[in-house]
Amino acid sequence: MAALDHRRRTGEGQQIDVSLYESIFRLCDILALEYDALGVVRERNGSHAHAAPHNHYPTADGKWIAIACTNDRIYRRLNGVMG
Repeated sequence: MAALDHRRRTGEGQQIDVSLYESIFRLCDILALEYDALGVVRERNGSHAHAAPHNHYPTADGKWIAIACTNDRIYRRLNGVMG
């Protein structure tokens, strides 16, 4: 993102050195660990196994918002904001 911002501001490109494994493991959350340690292969479940709500939701103005409540405190705060 910093390189894209730099290009936008200056017109100059930059070279980026990134580990593909690290980024894909972050996207997979704990899938690789669950499989390696427990042999668990997750199936589709419509949301996240360890957080609810955890998904992308359409908004009234036609945009999308990502919500991830990973504990009760965050869920209560979300409820307060939503009224």
